[in-house]
Amino acid sequence: MDRLVNFITGWLSTFGMSSAIGGQGMELWRENLLSLIGGICSAIIIAWLRWRWEHRDRQDT
Repeated sequence: MDRLVNFITGWLSTFGMSSAIGGQGMELWRENLLSLIGGICSAIIIAWLRWRWEHRDRQDT
């Protein structure tokens, strides 16, 4: 469920940014594609950061 929330957060944030620049002549399918890619990237980045945070104390020194 967390992954879905991460994806939706990234999708909505990139959709908002692409809508803000939508008046610049960007086609609708490109805005949607940008939002989808942003959602996927944010889900991956958040998952990686969470993994790093959970494993910060397990480092071998």
